[in-house]
Amino acid sequence: MVKMLEIGIRCVEKSIKKRPKMSEVVKMLEDIRKLNPISHTPSETNLIFIEDANATFDLEDMLRASAEVLGKGTFGTSYKAILDNGNPIVVKRLRDVIVTSNEFRQHMEDSVSALLHGKIGTKKTPIGWKTRLKIAVGAARGIAHIHTQDGRKLVHGNIKSLNIFLDGQKHGIVSDAGLAKLSSPIRRSVMKVPDYRAPEVTDTRNVSQASDVYSFGVVLLELVSGKPSQLTADDGKGISLVNWIHSVVRDEWAAEVFDAELLKYENEETMFQVLQIAMDCVSVVPERRPRMSQVVKMLEEISGIEPLEESGSEDAWELQASIESRLEDIVEDLLPTLTP
Repeated sequence: MVKMLEIGIRCVEKSIKKRPKMSEVVKMLEDIRKLNPISHTPSETNLIFIEDANATFDLEDMLRASAEVLGKGTFGTSYKAILDNGNPIVVKRLRDVIVTSNEFRQHMEDSVSALLHGKIGTKKTPIGWKTRLKIAVGAARGIAHIHTQDGRKLVHGNIKSLNIFLDGQKHGIVSDAGLAKLSSPIRRSVMKVPDYRAPEVTDTRNVSQASDVYSFGVVLLELVSGKPSQLTADDGKGISLVNWIHSVVRDEWAAEVFDAELLKYENEETMFQVLQIAMDCVSVVPERRPRMSQVVKMLEEISGIEPLEESGSEDAWELQASIESRLEDIVEDLLPTLTP
Protein backbone atom coordinates (compact mmCIF):
# COMPACT_ATOMS: atom_id res chain seq x y z
CA MET A 1 0.00 0.00 0.00
CA VAL A 2 2.91 2.37 0.78
CA LYS A 3 4.39 1.72 -2.66
CA MET A 4 1.04 2.56 -4.27
CA LEU A 5 0.92 5.79 -2.29
CA GLU A 6 4.44 6.71 -3.43
CA ILE A 7 3.46 6.16 -7.07
CA GLY A 8 0.32 8.25 -6.59
CA ILE A 9 2.30 11.13 -5.09
CA ARG A 10 4.75 11.08 -7.99
CA CYS A 11 1.85 11.15 -10.49
CA VAL A 12 0.34 14.30 -8.94
CA GLU A 13 3.59 16.29 -8.84
CA LYS A 14 2.99 19.97 -9.68
CA SER A 15 5.90 19.90 -12.11
CA ILE A 16 4.93 18.07 -15.30
CA LYS A 17 8.55 17.07 -15.86
CA LYS A 18 8.65 15.26 -12.51
CA ARG A 19 5.62 13.09 -13.28
CA PRO A 20 6.44 9.57 -14.52
CA LYS A 21 5.39 8.37 -17.95
CA MET A 22 2.46 5.94 -18.07
CA SER A 23 4.79 3.18 -19.24
CA GLU A 24 6.87 3.77 -16.09
CA VAL A 25 3.75 3.68 -13.92
CA VAL A 26 2.76 0.36 -15.49
CA LYS A 27 6.22 -1.10 -14.79
CA MET A 28 6.15 0.05 -11.13
CA LEU A 29 2.67 -1.39 -10.63
CA GLU A 30 3.71 -4.65 -12.26
CA ASP A 31 6.60 -4.88 -9.80
CA ILE A 32 4.14 -4.42 -6.92
CA ARG A 33 1.87 -7.09 -8.34
CA LYS A 34 4.75 -9.56 -8.47
CA LEU A 35 5.33 -8.99 -4.74
CA ASN A 36 1.60 -9.41 -4.00
CA PRO A 37 0.32 -12.27 -6.16
CA ILE A 38 -3.46 -12.59 -6.18
CA SER A 39 -5.47 -15.65 -7.10
CA HIS A 40 -8.83 -15.13 -8.73
CA THR A 41 -11.88 -17.27 -8.25
CA PRO A 42 -14.04 -17.95 -11.32
CA SER A 43 -16.89 -15.87 -9.89
CA GLU A 44 -14.75 -12.72 -10.03
CA THR A 45 -14.65 -12.81 -13.83
CA ASN A 46 -18.32 -13.57 -14.43
CA LEU A 47 -20.96 -11.04 -15.40
CA ILE A 48 -23.83 -10.82 -12.94
CA PHE A 49 -27.30 -10.11 -14.30
CA ILE A 50 -30.32 -8.99 -12.29
CA GLU A 51 -33.50 -10.88 -13.16
CA ASP A 52 -36.75 -9.02 -13.84
CA ALA A 53 -34.89 -5.71 -14.22
CA ASN A 54 -37.28 -4.25 -16.80
CA ALA A 55 -39.96 -2.99 -14.39
CA THR A 56 -41.64 0.19 -15.66
CA PHE A 57 -42.19 3.39 -13.68
CA ASP A 58 -43.02 6.99 -14.44
CA LEU A 59 -42.16 10.45 -13.13
CA GLU A 60 -44.88 10.33 -10.46
CA ASP A 61 -43.43 7.08 -9.10
CA MET A 62 -40.01 8.70 -8.82
CA LEU A 63 -41.37 11.83 -7.13
CA ARG A 64 -43.07 9.69 -4.48
CA ALA A 65 -39.93 7.66 -3.83
CA SER A 66 -37.59 8.22 -0.90
CA ALA A 67 -34.20 9.31 -2.15
CA GLU A 68 -30.63 9.79 -0.99
CA VAL A 69 -27.70 11.50 -2.70
CA LEU A 70 -25.12 9.11 -4.12
CA GLY A 71 -22.78 11.75 -5.49
CA LYS A 72 -22.38 15.00 -7.37
CA GLY A 73 -20.59 15.16 -10.69
CA THR A 74 -19.77 17.61 -13.46
CA PHE A 75 -23.14 17.30 -15.17
CA GLY A 76 -25.45 16.74 -12.23
CA THR A 77 -26.33 14.79 -9.10
CA SER A 78 -27.02 11.05 -8.81
CA TYR A 79 -29.70 9.80 -6.41
CA LYS A 80 -30.67 6.39 -5.13
CA ALA A 81 -34.46 6.20 -4.97
CA ILE A 82 -36.63 3.45 -3.49
CA LEU A 83 -39.93 3.04 -5.33
CA ASP A 84 -43.19 2.17 -3.55
CA ASN A 85 -42.77 -1.47 -4.59
CA GLY A 86 -39.37 -1.59 -2.89
CA ASN A 87 -37.28 -1.61 -6.08
CA PRO A 88 -34.19 0.65 -5.98
CA ILE A 89 -33.31 2.84 -8.97
CA VAL A 90 -30.59 5.37 -9.73
CA VAL A 91 -31.66 8.75 -11.11
CA LYS A 92 -29.33 11.32 -12.69
CA ARG A 93 -30.55 14.91 -12.38
CA LEU A 94 -28.76 17.04 -14.97
CA ARG A 95 -27.78 20.60 -14.22
CA ASP A 96 -27.70 23.56 -16.60
CA VAL A 97 -29.59 21.75 -19.36
CA ILE A 98 -29.79 24.17 -22.29
CA VAL A 99 -32.04 22.19 -24.65
CA THR A 100 -35.79 21.67 -24.77
CA SER A 101 -37.37 18.23 -24.51
CA ASN A 102 -37.98 18.24 -28.27
CA GLU A 103 -34.33 19.07 -28.97
CA PHE A 104 -33.22 16.33 -26.57
CA ARG A 105 -35.52 13.81 -28.25
CA GLN A 106 -34.28 14.86 -31.68
CA HIS A 107 -30.66 14.46 -30.54
CA MET A 108 -31.40 10.93 -29.35
CA GLU A 109 -33.34 9.93 -32.47
CA ASP A 110 -31.25 11.47 -35.27
CA SER A 111 -29.30 8.45 -36.38
CA VAL A 112 -27.52 8.41 -39.73
CA SER A 113 -30.19 5.96 -40.91
CA ALA A 114 -32.98 8.41 -40.02
CA LEU A 115 -31.19 11.30 -41.74
CA LEU A 116 -30.40 9.35 -44.91
CA HIS A 117 -33.60 7.38 -45.31
CA GLY A 118 -36.14 9.21 -43.14
CA LYS A 119 -38.24 7.86 -40.29
CA ILE A 120 -41.79 6.57 -40.36
CA GLY A 121 -44.02 9.46 -41.33
CA THR A 122 -41.11 11.79 -42.14
CA LYS A 123 -38.94 12.56 -45.14
CA LYS A 124 -35.18 12.14 -45.24
CA THR A 125 -32.98 15.11 -44.39
CA PRO A 126 -30.75 16.51 -47.18
CA ILE A 127 -27.11 15.93 -46.21
CA GLY A 128 -24.22 17.51 -48.10
CA TRP A 129 -21.10 15.64 -49.12
CA LYS A 130 -18.84 17.38 -46.58
CA THR A 131 -21.20 16.39 -43.77
CA ARG A 132 -21.27 12.80 -45.00
CA LEU A 133 -17.48 12.74 -44.99
CA LYS A 134 -17.44 14.04 -41.41
CA ILE A 135 -19.91 11.33 -40.42
CA ALA A 136 -17.71 8.70 -42.05
CA VAL A 137 -14.51 9.96 -40.42
CA GLY A 138 -16.09 10.26 -36.97
CA ALA A 139 -17.62 6.79 -37.08
CA ALA A 140 -14.45 5.25 -38.49
CA ARG A 141 -12.38 6.80 -35.70
CA GLY A 142 -14.77 5.42 -33.11
CA ILE A 143 -14.63 1.89 -34.50
CA ALA A 144 -10.85 2.07 -34.90
CA HIS A 145 -10.57 3.13 -31.25
CA ILE A 146 -12.74 0.19 -30.19
CA HIS A 147 -10.43 -2.12 -32.12
CA THR A 148 -7.41 -0.91 -30.12
CA GLN A 149 -8.98 -1.94 -26.80
CA ASP A 150 -8.54 -5.20 -24.87
CA GLY A 151 -5.21 -5.95 -26.49
CA ARG A 152 -6.63 -5.13 -29.95
CA LYS A 153 -9.22 -7.90 -29.57
CA LEU A 154 -12.39 -5.89 -28.87
CA VAL A 155 -15.14 -6.06 -31.49
CA HIS A 156 -18.17 -3.81 -31.96
CA GLY A 157 -20.30 -6.53 -33.55
CA ASN A 158 -23.34 -4.50 -34.57
CA ILE A 159 -22.31 -1.65 -36.86
CA LYS A 160 -25.13 -0.14 -38.90
CA SER A 161 -26.35 3.33 -39.77
CA LEU A 162 -29.06 3.04 -37.10
CA ASN A 163 -26.32 2.82 -34.45
CA ILE A 164 -24.40 5.90 -35.63
CA PHE A 165 -25.44 9.33 -34.37
CA LEU A 166 -24.18 12.88 -34.95
CA ASP A 167 -22.50 15.20 -32.47
CA GLY A 168 -22.66 19.00 -32.52
CA GLN A 169 -19.94 19.18 -35.19
CA LYS A 170 -21.78 16.61 -37.39
CA HIS A 171 -19.19 13.91 -36.77
CA GLY A 172 -20.44 10.34 -36.54
CA ILE A 173 -20.64 8.76 -33.07
CA VAL A 174 -20.85 4.99 -32.75
CA SER A 175 -23.19 3.43 -30.19
CA ASP A 176 -24.20 -0.09 -29.10
CA ALA A 177 -20.60 -1.32 -28.95
CA GLY A 178 -19.76 -4.81 -27.74
CA LEU A 179 -23.30 -6.01 -26.98
CA ALA A 180 -23.35 -8.64 -29.73
CA LYS A 181 -21.13 -11.05 -27.78
CA LEU A 182 -22.97 -10.54 -24.48
CA SER A 183 -26.27 -11.90 -25.75
CA SER A 184 -27.32 -15.37 -26.83
CA PRO A 185 -26.11 -16.28 -30.34
CA ILE A 186 -28.43 -15.08 -33.09
CA ARG A 187 -28.39 -16.97 -36.39
CA ARG A 188 -28.03 -15.04 -39.62
CA SER A 189 -31.37 -16.38 -40.87
CA VAL A 190 -33.28 -14.59 -38.11
CA MET A 191 -31.22 -11.37 -37.94
CA LYS A 192 -33.29 -8.22 -38.47
CA VAL A 193 -30.60 -6.57 -40.65
CA PRO A 194 -28.42 -9.37 -42.07
CA ASP A 195 -27.24 -7.15 -44.94
CA TYR A 196 -24.72 -5.48 -42.61
CA ARG A 197 -23.20 -8.84 -41.72
CA ALA A 198 -20.09 -10.12 -43.48
CA PRO A 199 -20.57 -13.39 -45.44
CA GLU A 200 -18.53 -15.37 -42.90
CA VAL A 201 -20.78 -14.33 -40.00
CA THR A 202 -23.24 -17.20 -39.57
CA ASP A 203 -24.32 -16.01 -36.12
CA THR A 204 -23.34 -13.30 -33.64
CA ARG A 205 -20.60 -15.46 -32.13
CA ASN A 206 -18.62 -15.16 -35.39
CA VAL A 207 -18.24 -11.38 -35.37
CA SER A 208 -14.69 -10.08 -35.65
CA GLN A 209 -12.81 -6.89 -36.39
CA ALA A 210 -12.80 -7.91 -40.05
CA SER A 211 -16.59 -8.29 -40.00
CA ASP A 212 -16.81 -4.84 -38.35
CA VAL A 213 -14.92 -3.47 -41.35
CA TYR A 214 -17.43 -5.12 -43.69
CA SER A 215 -20.36 -3.60 -41.79
CA PHE A 216 -18.76 -0.16 -41.90
CA GLY A 217 -18.28 -0.63 -45.64
CA VAL A 218 -22.05 -1.03 -45.97
CA VAL A 219 -22.52 2.22 -44.02
CA LEU A 220 -20.12 3.96 -46.42
CA LEU A 221 -22.17 2.65 -49.35
CA GLU A 222 -25.28 4.12 -47.72
CA LEU A 223 -23.55 7.50 -47.37
CA VAL A 224 -22.44 7.45 -51.01
CA SER A 225 -25.64 6.10 -52.56
CA GLY A 226 -28.27 7.45 -50.17
CA LYS A 227 -29.90 4.02 -50.33
CA PRO A 228 -30.69 1.66 -47.42
CA SER A 229 -28.86 -1.63 -46.86
CA GLN A 230 -31.79 -3.59 -48.33
CA LEU A 231 -33.40 -2.67 -51.67
CA THR A 232 -36.22 -3.98 -53.81
CA ALA A 233 -35.12 -5.16 -57.25
CA ASP A 234 -37.08 -4.69 -60.46
CA ASP A 235 -38.56 -8.18 -60.06
CA GLY A 236 -39.90 -7.26 -56.64
CA LYS A 237 -37.40 -9.38 -54.76
CA GLY A 238 -35.11 -8.04 -52.06
CA ILE A 239 -31.45 -7.38 -52.84
CA SER A 240 -28.70 -6.17 -50.56
CA LEU A 241 -27.11 -2.79 -51.23
CA VAL A 242 -23.74 -4.51 -51.65
CA ASN A 243 -25.05 -6.85 -54.37
CA TRP A 244 -26.93 -4.03 -56.11
CA ILE A 245 -23.81 -1.87 -56.32
CA HIS A 246 -21.79 -4.85 -57.57
CA SER A 247 -24.34 -5.30 -60.35
CA VAL A 248 -24.15 -1.62 -61.31
CA VAL A 249 -20.35 -1.32 -61.29
CA ARG A 250 -19.52 -4.79 -62.58
CA ASP A 251 -17.34 -3.48 -65.40
CA GLU A 252 -16.62 0.12 -64.45
CA TRP A 253 -17.73 2.76 -61.94
CA ALA A 254 -21.11 4.27 -62.76
CA ALA A 255 -22.59 7.58 -61.64
CA GLU A 256 -25.87 5.72 -61.10
CA VAL A 257 -24.47 4.55 -57.76
CA PHE A 258 -24.30 8.05 -56.28
CA ASP A 259 -27.11 9.80 -54.44
CA ALA A 260 -28.66 12.35 -56.82
CA GLU A 261 -28.52 14.83 -53.94
CA LEU A 262 -24.70 14.68 -54.10
CA LEU A 263 -24.20 15.20 -57.82
CA LYS A 264 -24.75 18.96 -57.50
CA TYR A 265 -21.72 19.30 -55.23
CA GLU A 266 -19.23 18.53 -58.02
CA ASN A 267 -17.09 16.25 -55.87
CA GLU A 268 -17.27 13.12 -57.97
CA GLU A 269 -13.56 12.38 -57.60
CA THR A 270 -13.76 12.12 -53.81
CA MET A 271 -17.05 10.22 -54.10
CA PHE A 272 -15.35 7.64 -56.30
CA GLN A 273 -12.51 7.40 -53.79
CA VAL A 274 -14.89 6.75 -50.89
CA LEU A 275 -16.79 4.25 -53.04
CA GLN A 276 -13.53 2.40 -53.68
CA ILE A 277 -12.78 2.28 -49.94
CA ALA A 278 -16.29 0.95 -49.31
CA MET A 279 -15.87 -1.77 -51.92
CA ASP A 280 -12.56 -2.80 -50.37
CA CYS A 281 -14.26 -3.00 -46.97
CA VAL A 282 -17.02 -5.30 -48.26
CA SER A 283 -14.61 -7.75 -49.86
CA VAL A 284 -15.86 -11.33 -49.53
CA VAL A 285 -12.42 -12.40 -48.30
CA PRO A 286 -11.81 -11.05 -44.76
CA GLU A 287 -8.03 -10.91 -45.22
CA ARG A 288 -8.44 -8.52 -48.15
CA ARG A 289 -10.33 -5.93 -46.12
CA PRO A 290 -8.32 -2.98 -44.77
CA ARG A 291 -7.93 -2.41 -41.03
CA MET A 292 -10.07 0.33 -39.53
CA SER A 293 -6.97 2.39 -38.74
CA GLN A 294 -6.15 2.33 -42.47
CA VAL A 295 -9.72 3.31 -43.34
CA VAL A 296 -9.49 6.26 -40.94
CA LYS A 297 -6.27 7.48 -42.54
CA MET A 298 -7.69 7.23 -46.08
CA LEU A 299 -10.92 9.03 -45.16
CA GLU A 300 -8.99 11.79 -43.38
CA GLU A 301 -6.84 12.33 -46.46
CA ILE A 302 -9.85 12.43 -48.78
CA SER A 303 -11.87 14.76 -46.55
CA GLY A 304 -8.99 17.02 -45.53
CA ILE A 305 -9.92 16.52 -41.87
CA GLU A 306 -6.89 16.78 -39.61
CA PRO A 307 -5.91 13.60 -37.75
CA LEU A 308 -6.69 13.59 -34.04
CA GLU A 309 -3.00 13.07 -33.22
CA GLU A 310 -0.29 14.94 -35.10
CA SER A 311 1.97 11.89 -35.23
CA GLY A 312 -0.69 9.77 -36.88
CA SER A 313 1.47 6.80 -35.98
CA GLU A 314 -0.47 3.57 -35.65
CA ASP A 315 2.42 2.03 -33.75
CA ALA A 316 2.24 4.76 -31.12
CA TRP A 317 -1.53 4.33 -30.93
CA GLU A 318 -1.16 0.57 -30.41
CA LEU A 319 1.52 1.09 -27.74
CA GLN A 320 -0.69 3.53 -25.84
CA ALA A 321 -3.64 1.14 -26.04
CA SER A 322 -1.44 -1.72 -24.81
CA ILE A 323 -0.22 0.38 -21.87
CA GLU A 324 -3.79 1.36 -20.96
CA SER A 325 -4.92 -2.26 -21.12
CA ARG A 326 -2.04 -3.47 -18.96
CA LEU A 327 -2.64 -0.65 -16.45
CA GLU A 328 -6.31 -1.60 -16.11
CA ASP A 329 -5.41 -5.25 -15.49
CA ILE A 330 -2.80 -4.35 -12.87
CA VAL A 331 -5.03 -1.94 -10.98
CA GLU A 332 -7.83 -4.51 -10.98
CA ASP A 333 -5.47 -7.06 -9.44
CA LEU A 334 -4.06 -4.66 -6.85
CA LEU A 335 -7.33 -3.14 -5.63
CA PRO A 336 -8.11 -6.08 -3.27
CA THR A 337 -4.75 -5.56 -1.53
CA LEU A 338 -5.75 -2.01 -0.60
CA THR A 339 -8.87 -3.16 1.25
CA PRO A 340 -8.25 -3.48 4.99
